[in-house]
Amino acid sequence: MSAKRIRFILAIIMLFVPALILARKDGLVRVPGGMFIPFLDDEQPTRIAAFQIQAYPVTNQDFYRFVQANPQWGPSRSADLFADEYYLKHWKTPSGSMAQVKGDRKPVTNVSYFAARAYCQWVGMRLPETNEWEYSAAFASTEAPNETRSEFSRRILSWYGKTSAELKPVGQGYQNVLGIYDQHGLIWEWTEDFNTATVGGDSRDTKESALFCGSAATAAADPSMYADFMRYAFRSGLQARSTSRNLGFRCASDL
Repeated sequence: MSAKRIRFILAIIMLFVPALILARKDGLVRVPGGMFIPFLDDEQPTRIAAFQIQAYPVTNQDFYRFVQANPQWGPSRSADLFADEYYLKHWKTPSGSMAQVKGDRKPVTNVSYFAARAYCQWVGMRLPETNEWEYSAAFASTEAPNETRSEFSRRILSWYGKTSAELKPVGQGYQNVLGIYDQHGLIWEWTEDFNTATVGGDSRDTKESALFCGSAATAAADPSMYADFMRYAFRSGLQARSTSRNLGFRCASDL
């Protein structure tokens, strides 16, 4: 076998090595530290410390176990400061039974920021910061590891343009070279600083007050970042009590 062919085979193997060795048994993937340029055009490159993030979004099955241990976060919760009237809407049936979600591997949605944060704290983790989430989501996919940023953005935008009445189970869609699944093409996801990370103009809301109102408009940096813009724009319109049929979350932790 020629040296050139050996190098080619090794390159193919190394492409999938991160997904094989970084996705640990506890469902966490190690994201190496590095420099990241935030979406907003007035931001400077920032260093992201290495961290861990869940390979998959939290599922209905996962959240069911949380609700069993913390019934105050169940589907019977009344609308209040911590969740709107659509909280866990898809769990509610005429009989009030949760049996249909007990083993469901679809991502849990219709959860508020407060509920997502409570779940992550319950499992000893936290929500990822926006910069952490965006940084990990920018790693190349296993399908097209050499595509340009513009090609990458167009592919993601095509996913955002599709609507589906039924969510797919986690782990069946987009996968990046780190072994993280479904950051694109399945659901939107909460981040710890979902709101304050998008404040622009003259707004200087504190984190606490920004949780209960939408942030200022975001500023687009360049056309190849339209997919990024859509995520930031979506987050900027959320309140912490908001829920949506396409909004879920995953947890992260420090190393």
